[in-house]
Amino acid sequence: MSSLKKLSPLLLAILSFQPQAVEVTDELDIGGAVRVNYGWKDYDNNAKLEFELFRADVNYNSDDGLFASAQYRWYQDMDVIHHAYMGYQFDEAQSVQVGVTQVPFGLLPYAAHSFWFGATYYIGFEDDYDAGLHYQ
Repeated sequence: MSSLKKLSPLLLAILSFQPQAVEVTDELDIGGAVRVNYGWKDYDNNAKLEFELFRADVNYNSDDGLFASAQYRWYQDMDVIHHAYMGYQFDEAQSVQVGVTQVPFGLLPYAAHSFWFGATYYIGFEDDYDAGLHYQ
């Protein structure tokens, strides 16, 4: 219990931090995240803070209709592209994207709101990104 009291100010600081992208220009934002996991078991003295994720984001959106977005993730045992696409917005209802984009299927953008996600996530209907061309 005393180790939990020592960590409570640190945990409060981490939980109260609001992630924000850095606006480089009016059209370009750069952001990211770091996620750690603290595990404490009341039946074991093996409490530890572990690295879980480092994420880098880049978003571009111009007034003439061009846009791009990319997110790269580094996990403890792998690194992956989450999404990376560029596109053009013809009008409010029509756009085209090329690259690694979200598959327009299922409950978008995602329906799982917990650590364990939901059944649709595990059968591949949520958070699914593939390479290709997306017209909307």
